[in-house]
Amino acid sequence: MATQQFCFPIPNQKEKIYQVIAYGILLFNLLMVTMSLPGEKNYLLQVLVQLMVFVFLVVLDVRNHRKNKKLLPLGILMLAYAVFWIRFGFNFAFVANLILWGLYTVSRRKFSINIDTEKIMYPSFPKKNMVWADMNNIILKDDILTIDCKNNKVYQHFIEDSGLIVNEQEFNEFCRSRLSPANS
Repeated sequence: MATQQFCFPIPNQKEKIYQVIAYGILLFNLLMVTMSLPGEKNYLLQVLVQLMVFVFLVVLDVRNHRKNKKLLPLGILMLAYAVFWIRFGFNFAFVANLILWGLYTVSRRKFSINIDTEKIMYPSFPKKNMVWADMNNIILKDDILTIDCKNNKVYQHFIEDSGLIVNEQEFNEFCRSRLSPANS
């Protein structure tokens, strides 16, 4: 039997919250730079340039949000601050920025539920591999994908334009065939 595979992209509902948190991290770094390096050469110019970049990015992201465009990736700025901190010997701030960058990167990833003949890959962190034997039911109805597990957990996600991704009836028939007692 040929391996069938279905991939359902799901929206990242918390992306805007994570973006605001990232701006808070960047602002905190900017404030710490302001407080920790007042004796440096061109200190005021450095702080002013960083502040202007920060304000520009916020304005650009607000504009993108209003036009329903993708938000800016801010991870590179977190890495730049990490390099800045290590350069001046603030190892704790370096490590903290690296950890926050890692968390930010994970939070911005694309989410998709992958279903094939062997397993269901759920986009948690880390990704959860669920086998068909652990499922009560999987159904796609009116752009809502429902995964009902035998451990009483139910996952539901809105799948935008699911009709363009897969034929609903064909997908549900595939899932019924995988859930039948002969395949358990």
